[in-house]
Amino acid sequence: MATLTRTIEIADLTPEELAAVFAGMVGEDQARFFSKVWEIALYWPGAGWCQQSYDIVAHLDRDGRSAIATLAAHLEGETQ
Repeated sequence: MATLTRTIEIADLTPEELAAVFAGMVGEDQARFFSKVWEIALYWPGAGWCQQSYDIVAHLDRDGRSAIATLAAHLEGETQ
């Protein structure tokens, strides 16, 4: 069987579309998503993820803040 490698560039994916894909994942895959974002962000110039986090928070609405606060609250009970 032959193999094929494809590279597909999607330049117009909206935040709503990305959120729908993320919401369709199981928890383990969602966790891997955040780990990969962190891995990528380690190579960003300047203040990197810290600066990006500031910018994200500056644009969050009430729903976004609730989602992040709920996720962060569960970190407190982490046992691993």
